[in-house]
Amino acid sequence: MSKKEWMQRKYLEKKLEFISYLGGKCKHCCSTEDLQFDHIDPKEKKFNILKHWASNKTELLKQELDKCQLLCKTC
Repeated sequence: MSKKEWMQRKYLEKKLEFISYLGGKCKHCCSTEDLQFDHIDPKEKKFNILKHWASNKTELLKQELDKCQLLCKTC
């Protein structure tokens, strides 16, 4: 497995972990497809969740996730 493939796999694992942490389904329609992280109050957003997926600061990531909801692409 190349480093690129390994990083892609780790990224997907972390994204799925974050999705699971937020309930695993769209807040509005309960879809489990094409989920996106949506900051409930954009003014409280400190950083983009998925851009910091590799951070070792788990508590900081969870604090940011707690400001989010899952929405499907349609909602």
